Amino acid sequence: MNLYELYVANGMRLHFWVKRRTWGAMCARITSVDGLHATAIRAFGGAVRADIFYFSGGLMEADAVLPSPGSRRIWQRIPPLRLYEGADADGPVRRQDLRARQR
Repeated sequence: MNLYELYVANGMRLHFWVKRRTWGAMCARITSVDGLHATAIRAFGGAVRADIFYFSGGLMEADAVLPSPGSRRIWQRIPPLRLYEGADADGPVRRQDLRARQR
């Protein structure tokens, strides 16, 4: 699915998490989707913005325009990440928590 389809599948609600297949230890929380109409998913060309985080918990870039939002097989939705001390309500997980989750 592309980012627009993921947004529609999420009930057209923001703040869901995605990962680009080529990203290493990074993920993004979608913060805005421009020019969206649920009846024409493939006709979108609007910008998709997100806060990009390292899995270690640090913010890499706030309000970034994501590349290739209409491309398929590039993006995947990931579950919301758990909180760590000092993170906001939908903040990223610390690396040690991620390792524990994989065991």
